[in-house]
Amino acid sequence: MIARIDRILFVAAQWFTDRFQRLTGLTKFWLEKWSFILGTLSYCFGVDSASVAIWAVFLIFYTVKIVRGTEKHEAIFLRSGVLLLGAFNHSLLRRSAAFVLFLVDVVAVIFYLGVSSALTAFPPVFLCATFVLAYVYFSACIPRPPGKSKLQEWSEKLKAWARGISDPAPAPTSIPV
Repeated sequence: MIARIDRILFVAAQWFTDRFQRLTGLTKFWLEKWSFILGTLSYCFGVDSASVAIWAVFLIFYTVKIVRGTEKHEAIFLRSGVLLLGAFNHSLLRRSAAFVLFLVDVVAVIFYLGVSSALTAFPPVFLCATFVLAYVYFSACIPRPPGKSKLQEWSEKLKAWARGISDPAPAPTSIPV
């Protein structure tokens, strides 16, 4: 059951990263970084307890480490085409563990805080867990080779069209006979 869910999530993440890169030109590394950053931010802004705020500080430092590592992997991939495998690449066990932790996190918040308190604390915790789960699956994806994005193509066509409109028509010249 978990393997089937993992496969569905992995295929969906790979499809999304391929389409996103084709449209914008931004690789899966960009999605990796921002999903982890957004997960951290949703956790930090959702915390209102001083004891949990210490974890938020740790998480911010860990996020900086993750972002730097992802940028290093992206630079290597763009320079040489070599994809360094992360902890979640081709590892059903690790991705499944992340999915199970996501479910446990959601259930634990509800049971720990109670239903009424969970409704106020649930959105940031759920967002954090969702973004971290997205990070796990984006990091497992294989990026497309760099190329021209749809947005770049549209931009170039628009510039050529605008240039065609703004260029004055050549003045007719008489040819001596």
